[in-house]
Order: sequence, then structure tokens, then C-alpha cells
Amino acid sequence: MLELYVFFFVIPGKIHKVAKARGESTIKWILLSWLSWLTIETLAVVVVVLLLVATRGLFSWPDKGLATIAIVIAYVIGLGGGMTAADRVRRHLEQRPIRTFTEPS
Repeated sequence: MLELYVFFFVIPGKIHKVAKARGESTIKWILLSWLSWLTIETLAVVVVVLLLVATRGLFSWPDKGLATIAIVIAYVIGLGGGMTAADRVRRHLEQRPIRTFTEPS
């Protein structure tokens, strides 16, 4: 539940403030941060599952308990990586110059 709160409220709130100050599209940057979060989280799960399959076959480890540990590890790595990716999108937005609009004469 905490992950969903951060995903739907904290990250968009932070990005909204920065995007509004920079004159950028809030929706575009929120979607970009969500996409980066989900991409990193999916990538982490795939890597951990592939490592689990490879090591289990290579070392003939038993199935008992190993899958549960792998799921927890994948979740923690995916969550941390996803939050970091979304924060990096926010930091990239903060580094962009502030747009100034001038009236045509």
C-alpha cells in the first residue's frame, strides 16, 4: 500500500511543483516518471527470476523456500530501483531551465 501511495500521490506531487515552476507539462513528466519506475521494477524482477532459474539449475538447489526469498529480493530491488528512477526523472526536470514567455510586440 505504501508503494501505491508513493506512486500515485508523492511522486506526482513533487513533479507537479517542479513542472509548474519550469513551465513544463505536468502530465508528460508524471507519465515519464511512472514509466521509468515500472520499467526498472519489471527489469529487476526479470533479472532476479533469471538468476534464480540459472542458479537453481546450475547448483541443483531445492525449490523449497528459494522462490519466496527470490520474490522478496526482487520486490525490494524493484521498489528501490523504481523509486530511484522516478526521482532521477524529477531531478532531470529540476535541472531544465525555467521557460519565460514573452509577449509578441
